[in-house]
Amino acid sequence: MSLPTQVLTRQVASTSDPLQNFEDIGSFNPFDLHVMGAYAQGLGRDWSLGAALNVTDQGLDKDSAVGLGLDLGLLWRTPLRGLQAGLAAQNLGFPVSLVQDSFALPLVGRAGLSYRVLEDRLLLSTEADLPVDYDPSLALGVEYHLAEGVFAGAGYRYDNIFNPWSLGAGFRLGEAMLEIATAPAGELGQTYRASVSYRWGGNVSPGRKADLEPLNAALPGPSGREDIKMRPLASRPRQVANWSLYVYGSGPKPALVRVPRGQGPLKGLIHWDGRSDDGQAAPPGRYQAVLAVRFESGQVAYSAYRPLVIGQSVPEIRLGVDPGSQVPERPGLLYIPALFTIQAPSGAPSTLRWRLEILGPGQSVFQTLEGDMGDPSVKWLGEGATGAAFVSNQSYQFRLSELDGQGRVLKVMPPMTRVCVFRQ
Repeated sequence: MSLPTQVLTRQVASTSDPLQNFEDIGSFNPFDLHVMGAYAQGLGRDWSLGAALNVTDQGLDKDSAVGLGLDLGLLWRTPLRGLQAGLAAQNLGFPVSLVQDSFALPLVGRAGLSYRVLEDRLLLSTEADLPVDYDPSLALGVEYHLAEGVFAGAGYRYDNIFNPWSLGAGFRLGEAMLEIATAPAGELGQTYRASVSYRWGGNVSPGRKADLEPLNAALPGPSGREDIKMRPLASRPRQVANWSLYVYGSGPKPALVRVPRGQGPLKGLIHWDGRSDDGQAAPPGRYQAVLAVRFESGQVAYSAYRPLVIGQSVPEIRLGVDPGSQVPERPGLLYIPALFTIQAPSGAPSTLRWRLEILGPGQSVFQTLEGDMGDPSVKWLGEGATGAAFVSNQSYQFRLSELDGQGRVLKVMPPMTRVCVFRQ
């Protein structure tokens, strides 16, 4: 924060006329700079501990001071679903010295409660602050999830000074967040604030991932006599607090069609019966779905967009193995280099493409091969995507997916498992 240029004066007299007692000798720009870094870690299933290091730099004329402060917080996810409680101590540190004066950091103790309702779209919160050098305060707040990545909120704080209300909005894109707010500040008038943040270790952290695998991406028609089955995947399925499946239409500005939701650990399949939230059958066409998973730690992970089709048949392609690549006496063995065949039914569109993913013993993708239906066969020499060779006498999975002309996955076939050996 910086203020407009201020006039620098010095006292030259001590008369009854204050206008004659000072003279201008220049100008200066006072400023405050505050930088914070934070880290949080889950402690078991229901507790989390967080810490933040604050660096404050203040400047006044030719003098400046730097101070360090530490914030500590503890979060408890109570047995009542959606209710969380927290305690925090803010500005633990040493006094900041400026010229000949020293200023203690504003030490504050905080306690708060939050409660999520309406399928987690509405957040109610309250917070009590107990500062060491001024009056206690009590704050109430409400936040509503308007749409994917868009939030609106309002609050009121009783602090025996300004007692301000506040309005704000937040916009999230991936791990980045933009927040804006306005609140009155007494005689200082209306204030406006904006912040930009980026979160490391959230959706993209190794321990917090989600994916969605459509098992039958095509629904025969809008009658709803069948449903589209999808397998939800999460890196820690037992630590999932709740999930939402967002089904969108197609086009440059796809509309939200359906949002199935669920609570607790991920298990079983997610079904979509081809209807919108109002119960009406969705019209034939192409759709896409994305899975959002909230873990008990509060972190959220999103899957990639997966295509779904209603009333438009998706031809089923098949993965075959050339007879010369198989061990006749043991069908479960595969000679490397291996030759695979990609078989499509007659009448399949010429724009249809395929992707063959080879999964190593740890179920990670070892190699990916792609082509179109003009390439009915593909040869794998045994190398991985990084150039490493496969390990002989180990099991590998071969997972075939069919893609449309834009490279979107239409259907994923059940994987084929083989023990791969060097050709003698």
